Amino acid sequence: MNDLQVPQNKAAKLISDKPKYSSATEALEELEWKHLDHRRYLHRCVFIFRCLHKIIDFNFNFRQNNAIRHYDTRQRKNLYLSAPKTNWARQKITYQGALDFNLLSLEIQETESIVLFKKKLERMP
Repeated sequence: MNDLQVPQNKAAKLISDKPKYSSATEALEELEWKHLDHRRYLHRCVFIFRCLHKIIDFNFNFRQNNAIRHYDTRQRKNLYLSAPKTNWARQKITYQGALDFNLLSLEIQETESIVLFKKKLERMP
């Protein structure tokens, strides 16, 4: 996946008319393009939001920690993550997405509208 970033960097330099060995970060910022890994992160978070709010018609059996543990913890609103046994399981969108979604602030997680959720996600650093 990271190999796709190189052609994007080259295209950004070419479009913004920068020298070949200049900074790709500057060219991406000038064009207001996001790094591909950040875009994948945003897409995973939106996917999990859609699953939780039943916008996607498929049940992935996401459960919150408070449904599993019968005592209060600081992570009670987070999604429960079972320990994956293989690297393949760690790379699945349901695991990676839940991991990313848990890292969001509680304010963003509890947003009701998908439009507001996307706006709050875009404003994140």
